[in-house]
Amino acid sequence: MRLSEIADRLAALEGRDADEIHIRLRNPLFKGLLRGESGRSRNSPADYPALELIRARLLMVMFDCGLSTAELALVSDMLNTRYERGTALEMMAEGTAAGEGWIVLIRFVRGMQGERIVSPSFFKDGSDTLGECSVRELVSDGRWSTQFSGTHMMTSFVPASELIRPLLES
Repeated sequence: MRLSEIADRLAALEGRDADEIHIRLRNPLFKGLLRGESGRSRNSPADYPALELIRARLLMVMFDCGLSTAELALVSDMLNTRYERGTALEMMAEGTAAGEGWIVLIRFVRGMQGERIVSPSFFKDGSDTLGECSVRELVSDGRWSTQFSGTHMMTSFVPASELIRPLLES
């Protein structure tokens, strides 16, 4: 799949201009977050596995919500983290296809030096991966802010399965 095909799919899904999305995907900083294989020659476009369409959708949504490219790199690294069942991205895609709900939490902290720190995490919705309570309870009760150093400013909830599902159905 080429970047232009990814842009076309995302544009059709979101009712946006494909050229605008393609330009963003071609930005070297954004393009570096996607995992593609080089073309046959140095002038050939890269080819991207279908899974990268899902990564592009998640990253584009987070970019539209204000994450910088450097912060998106943290999210992409989190999506690349390998577990027994595969990478986080593979687990989310397979789980969504099986009807599971998956979420990404983006935690914003003001560090001791005043810097903004972004910490992405992913969870199977409703699972108790933090060992205390459900993710929703932890965030809504404000207990997450006592789990980490710095001043907890905000936690964003990204409904990953809701964003992934339409890509799997088309």
